[in-house]
Amino acid sequence: MTDRRIKEGPYVPVATVDILPSGLYCGKVIVDTPTETKALGEATLVAGIVYIKALSDNAGVVYIGDEGVSSETGYPLAANEEVRLIVDSLSNVFVDAAISNDGVKFIAS
Repeated sequence: MTDRRIKEGPYVPVATVDILPSGLYCGKVIVDTPTETKALGEATLVAGIVYIKALSDNAGVVYIGDEGVSSETGYPLAANEEVRLIVDSLSNVFVDAAISNDGVKFIAS
């Protein structure tokens, strides 16, 4: 039988860094016209996490991506679907929509 208890030995110091959000950002982005992309905002993020959820009353699909996002290049979200991204700024995340007046809500830190 193998002895699986923790053995005494040298300890290695570990440094930790707490990353605290500088703020909480939330909002709603509506695409007025298909192919007219919109950024989520301008805030710089410390923790860099953003949750994006397609609106429940969207008639079509919305697409998440960079400034050139389109139905061909974006990550598709149907109504009520969501995605989590790690980014350094809300200005790097864009939304496009297949149908006018569809959009997303987001929360980030």
